[in-house]
Amino acid sequence: MNEVMYRSAAWVEYLTDRVPAKRPGRPDDLDGAVVFLASESSRYVTGQTLLADGGISAGATKATV
Repeated sequence: MNEVMYRSAAWVEYLTDRVPAKRPGRPDDLDGAVVFLASESSRYVTGQTLLADGGISAGATKATV
């Protein structure tokens, strides 16, 4: 869905600058969350939003104009 955006070097640079992890996400970044949610360890987890977003939801690292 976002493939078109990632074709733009300017977009990738903008995103990388704003994400505290300093890189765009990759599909395998979800592996740990998927394993946890599919495991018995998450049996009491309900109604939560698990954000695997490199830290961008914690707030921008730079102000925008």
